[in-house]
Amino acid sequence: MCNRLFFLLKYYFFFVVIFILQKPLFMWFHADKFGKGLTIGDWFAVIWHGLPLDFSMSGYISILPFLLVLVSVFVYKKIIGKIINIYTYIILAVSTIIFSVDLDLYAYWNFRFDTTPLAFLATPAEASASFDPMLIFRQIAIMAVYFSVLFFTYRTVIFRRSVTEPAMTKRKKTGKAVLLLFVSALLFLPIRGGISDAVMNVGWVYFSDNMFLNHAAINPFWNFMDSLFRKKGFDKQYKFMPGEQAQVIVDDVLRSSPHLEDVTRFQNVLRLSPDKPKPNVILVVLESFSANVIGCLGGDSTVTPNLNRLSKEGVLFKNFYGASFRTDRGVSAILSGYPSQPRECIMKYPTKTGNLPNLGKTLKNEGYDLSFYYGGDENFTNMRSYLFNGGFRHIVSDKDFSRSDYASRWGAADGVVFNRMLADLSSTSLTHRGSTSLTHRTTLTHPFFNVLLTLNSHEPFTVPMKTKFEGENRDNLYRNAVYYTDSCIGDFIAKAKKQKWWDNTVIAFISDHAFNYPEGIEMHVPQRFHIIMLWLGGAIDKPMVVDKTGFQPDFINTLLSELEIGSADFQFGKNLLDPNAPEFACYTYNHGIGFVAKDGVSVIDLNTNKTILQHGKDYSEQAKAFLQVSFDDFAKR
Repeated sequence: MCNRLFFLLKYYFFFVVIFILQKPLFMWFHADKFGKGLTIGDWFAVIWHGLPLDFSMSGYISILPFLLVLVSVFVYKKIIGKIINIYTYIILAVSTIIFSVDLDLYAYWNFRFDTTPLAFLATPAEASASFDPMLIFRQIAIMAVYFSVLFFTYRTVIFRRSVTEPAMTKRKKTGKAVLLLFVSALLFLPIRGGISDAVMNVGWVYFSDNMFLNHAAINPFWNFMDSLFRKKGFDKQYKFMPGEQAQVIVDDVLRSSPHLEDVTRFQNVLRLSPDKPKPNVILVVLESFSANVIGCLGGDSTVTPNLNRLSKEGVLFKNFYGASFRTDRGVSAILSGYPSQPRECIMKYPTKTGNLPNLGKTLKNEGYDLSFYYGGDENFTNMRSYLFNGGFRHIVSDKDFSRSDYASRWGAADGVVFNRMLADLSSTSLTHRGSTSLTHRTTLTHPFFNVLLTLNSHEPFTVPMKTKFEGENRDNLYRNAVYYTDSCIGDFIAKAKKQKWWDNTVIAFISDHAFNYPEGIEMHVPQRFHIIMLWLGGAIDKPMVVDKTGFQPDFINTLLSELEIGSADFQFGKNLLDPNAPEFACYTYNHGIGFVAKDGVSVIDLNTNKTILQHGKDYSEQAKAFLQVSFDDFAKR
């Protein structure tokens, strides 16, 4: 009996120790980027405050072995020990994978491992294109060494065959079983976090104003399992206040935004004429173009010379923000005017995107021809189904380019894709090859809406040009990639100006999201989401700079107002050219939401529901209400 109890204690604390030791390893791995200036007290504080999640996850893991040991009191089967071993090896393997992958992903995403990477498993080739092969090899080596250490420790220190052997006598089996059942039931306490009303959650381990320390205290295994099961019950998440109260606050936030069918035009930045078709629209979604790397937005003046120069020819929106931090969420915010959800992306749910409004569908109903251009795989993160639900049928993707056009594993180089779109628009008779090109367009008698998504400024930042910024660190690799795409933009605009359709075309450049440049910017700060929106084209009446604060969902309402098309379906955006429209931007990341207005900034950590950044006026209630209303809408779609 003592053997059994001793094994259970060893088994439980074996995992507790594993999770404890992961924390200093994690902090050491990221010390050069996030751990500068930390004291020895900070290291111990992370371990101490992280214990609740470590105890909880160890409790979850121990349930099955505890119950199997209980069964072994009555049934002496060697298979019980084998089951415990196989189960443990699987848990050790999963824990190893989560910890090893989390080590590297944190540097890019600034949040601990959850279910977000699962969205990319459907297209593993595209997901792996983000990483350098040497980095992948390094992480595999880390996994192999780490798992070997855990496996050896378990086999030599923890497991003993005697734990499943029969008791020395048979008289007290019932009493021993009751005792083991009681011990197993005690796991409820660490799993739940005690007997108080508050159940275990990530917020329990937060203790510092330094978000890196809070993140370091999180158990990534627990965080992954929590996010996995949190996917259920969308209608129960982010309930900060009564629904009616949240809706009133959001209505007040959007109080002056026009959503009428008869739209009044305000700034008249586009030249419209009753005797010719509505302007053509080209939307270029720029991968990872952060304001910090764009000179005309106050960033690095050397990286985007073409955008800097072209910004003086068009309409530049200087205080424009991304809705989130990933491409799939940025595209749905731009094309559907839809806010981003912290741990979810609506693009992953085709049944929901089928119910979303979409700029493509709206313009198609107005007689526009639709096309989508992307050098990568259009199936990535369910984008193809999203585009089809949005009315796009002519989709040019990696299958429509030769391997010689590829600049990286992601797909065709941006310059090649821009030239392909130009060639299509320059043809009087257009035929499209490839399985994704499903329509035949004979002439350009109808206005067109073309969307082009760039990709070369995505990791690993491989570009077909001579190096501009020397150095192999991530900042310089990123600057080189942005510089290349900027050169493609300059070449594209120069060629477009020579086309017949130029005079009646508006071209909007919008980032899909910002990027962690310079490296080390904390995820929650507004600077991390500041991006570009620039309108160019012959249809622009006059250059101007718009200082009003806005975010990606505002693009549709602003554009449709200028085109004199109703925007009633797009309920979360506003017209940034309306002088009476409110100023705000709302962004989310995996564990937080930020609200930026002209006179204040509020950022709320959703693990604790506490405000972690506050400047000027307090907008925490508006942020929570906006998230609640938008997520309720997400749940109903």
